[in-house]
Formats: sequence, C-alpha cells, structure tokens
Amino acid sequence: MSKHEDDFYRKRVLSGDREAFAFFIDKYQQMAFSIAISITKQENAAKEVVQNAFIQVFKSLRSFKGESLFSTWLHRIVVNESLKFVRKNKKERIEMGFDDAMAISFTVKNDALSAIEIEEKKEEIRRVLLTLKPKERLVLTLFYLKEFSHAEISESTGFSKNNVKILLHRGRKSFASAFTLINKK
Repeated sequence: MSKHEDDFYRKRVLSGDREAFAFFIDKYQQMAFSIAISITKQENAAKEVVQNAFIQVFKSLRSFKGESLFSTWLHRIVVNESLKFVRKNKKERIEMGFDDAMAISFTVKNDALSAIEIEEKKEEIRRVLLTLKPKERLVLTLFYLKEFSHAEISESTGFSKNNVKILLHRGRKSFASAFTLINKK
C-alpha cells in the first residue's frame, strides 16, 4: 500500500496539486531528519538539510521514474544534501549528541547493567561516533542502527557496494581505535 500511496500522491503533485506534496513531508520528514542529523550532528543544520532536500525532491519529482522506492530516492537526496552541507561547513566544528534511541542500539543490553552504566556507555558511543568521518559515521549508522544491507546502503547513498564495504571496514577500525583512546583516558 505504501508504494501505491506514494505513486498516487506523486501523480497528484505532477498534475498540479501542490498541496498533495504535504503527504510526502508528513510521511518522510522524521526519516529525513534522522539521516540528516546523523551526518551533520547539528539540529539546525539537519533542519536546513531536510528543507533543502524536500525542495530538491519537489523540483525533481518528474525525474523520479519509480525504478526504486520513493523512500530510497528521497533517502539518497537527503544523504547528498547532508554531505554537501558537511563539505561546505567543513571548517566549523559541529557538535550534537547522537539520538538516544539510535545510540542505545549500539549498546549490549544486559540486565545486570545498572541504568548509570548504560548511560555511560551511550555517552562513550556518542563521543566515539562524533570523532568519525561523516561517510564512515553514515555507513555505520545505516548498517548497525538502521539495519540496512550493503545493497540498500549503496542504493540509498550512491556509494558503490565496494565503497560501502570499504567504509564499513574503515569505520569499524576508526570506531575501535577511538573507543580504545577514549577508554584509556
């Protein structure tokens, strides 16, 4: 039903019903924001990226051929807009904690751990993720937190499957190194 809904509203927008575009914003805004904030690490930047991405989607809606899911196409646009923002603002240090819901996915849930220990682990993971390069952080987030396959990551980001594997490998190594350094302090 989702693909049919997307197609229905896409056709309405293309036939001149601009208000029908609100369907896409309502449906995908949270997903787009999650992707943008995982890359930009700043709430205001993520909001700007999402806004730019939806403008890009609106302008490019005719070019969407339906060869992939609409959500995958939108995801790729958000990733590209996010990476463009990071490159543009490379010299600024952008700080934003990783969303608790996503960070908890990295922790191993163990009934024996107290709530304080869990919070400490989440904070360590946030600090480590903030040290990674944006592409490595993105691929690790999609693979481990969003549970995307290599093919889905490749399709969503535009990276080749080999590049995804390389970024995952480098990201794991970078994460392990940074995690070790943080824990030695």
